[in-house]
Amino acid sequence: MNALRYNIVGEDSSTGRAAKNAMDDFNLILQKYKNMSLDEYMRSDEVFNLAYSFLMEKKYEESILHFQRSILLRPDHIALAYSGLGQNKKAMECLDKALSLDPDYEPAIFNRQNIMLLKEGEPLISKRLDVSYYHEKAQRKKLKTHNMQTISV
Repeated sequence: MNALRYNIVGEDSSTGRAAKNAMDDFNLILQKYKNMSLDEYMRSDEVFNLAYSFLMEKKYEESILHFQRSILLRPDHIALAYSGLGQNKKAMECLDKALSLDPDYEPAIFNRQNIMLLKEGEPLISKRLDVSYYHEKAQRKKLKTHNMQTISV
């Protein structure tokens, strides 16, 4: 699912060649570290965004169902949904999985510290369940999409 498939840029242009090279490089990284294709990653990203929107709406059960579909990429967010239901043992397992994939992942470290303070059955209650990391990422993605659309016009 790259820019060339959607004819955002022409494959023969310098921008098209740069986009193709960048997508090929990203695809190799996904294959090496995540054992998945670019198409699988993009589908997982769509499922993740839906699950994350359910999480922000505090629709924890719906969130868990969708996070389970994209858990290989983002096991930390399903932890927040489990903790929202008071299932903190399960939440900790998910955070441990996230940290095994990336030991320096700050949102998982932060959420793990908070959930460790809770008893089983005690839900994570927060004015903000989301982490600014993802809000900023979503804003960057919107800006990038807008810029890509502007360039192609």
